[in-house]
Amino acid sequence: MTNPTMPATDLCHPTEDRPLSVEEYGCIQGFPSDWKICGPILEQYKQIGNAVPIKLGEAIAHTIIADMDGTPLPQISGFGYSRYKNTSDISWHKHIDTVLSKLRNENQQLSFTDLI
Repeated sequence: MTNPTMPATDLCHPTEDRPLSVEEYGCIQGFPSDWKICGPILEQYKQIGNAVPIKLGEAIAHTIIADMDGTPLPQISGFGYSRYKNTSDISWHKHIDTVLSKLRNENQQLSFTDLI
């Protein structure tokens, strides 16, 4: 959300007849309440809208660090990490490794359907 007046992305205050403020959007993105966003008002909305949510950035950073350290990633019960039904990140990687190994051994070309 980079502009509070775009009809397709309009979010408004739940009890008042107004769009959400820069501070409210900042709160949604996880910015500390004392964080100052500078510039003209539309630039402030754009800065917040283009920002990576704080907690998402933190989760990505922890994942990268864990991977670099060789630390196993936490597995959350009931959450498969995948948009593909009945798969997980682990089963997906195993599948890709199997397909790529087969292709290397048989000197075959990779097709999209081999991966899905």
